[in-house]
Amino acid sequence: MPVDMGSVVLERLRRQTRDLQKKVEGAPLYRSMSEGKATQESYGLLLQRMWAFHQSFEGQVRGRREWSDFGFDLDARLKLAAIERDLAFLGMGVDRTLSLDLPLEGASFGKVCGYLYATEVMTLGGQMMVKMMARKLGIGPVAGGEYLYSYGDRVTRMWRDCQDFFDRVGESRGSAGIDMAEGATEAFGLLDGWLRK
Repeated sequence: MPVDMGSVVLERLRRQTRDLQKKVEGAPLYRSMSEGKATQESYGLLLQRMWAFHQSFEGQVRGRREWSDFGFDLDARLKLAAIERDLAFLGMGVDRTLSLDLPLEGASFGKVCGYLYATEVMTLGGQMMVKMMARKLGIGPVAGGEYLYSYGDRVTRMWRDCQDFFDRVGESRGSAGIDMAEGATEAFGLLDGWLRK
């Protein structure tokens, strides 16, 4: 899906994270899905790892007042519940022994938004995986593929709203744009290492 990255803030994010994003997409758990080779077991493991990532992210950033200051509905973008429903559909519980501690305590809001950028970009990628997973494993939007499908037919609107938000945050404070790029780079790097464990 082509992604409009017209602003300076978004262009910086795209440019600085492009190679890291490709690296994440090349991690065996992720690549097996894009190549149509995923098994139910490997898909379940991917969901478990993404649950740990989102659990740490959401737990640390949900209460920040900046979301409402910018008029941004973070709750509409949270993924934990969808991942848990997907795991239940597959007959798996959440493996709470998988734990990932993201370094977001006391982080600037720009850095937090960089992490959000990484999760939203991965959401766009997930949209394209649903069709392959449907053919291979019978996974669908409400049948074990809710996390991948996320926004469904609202994906373009959700992405555009997010772009506008990133622009506003990046232009609001002196270092917010730089912090956002650093956060996104860090998020993709941690996610890549986590998916390869």
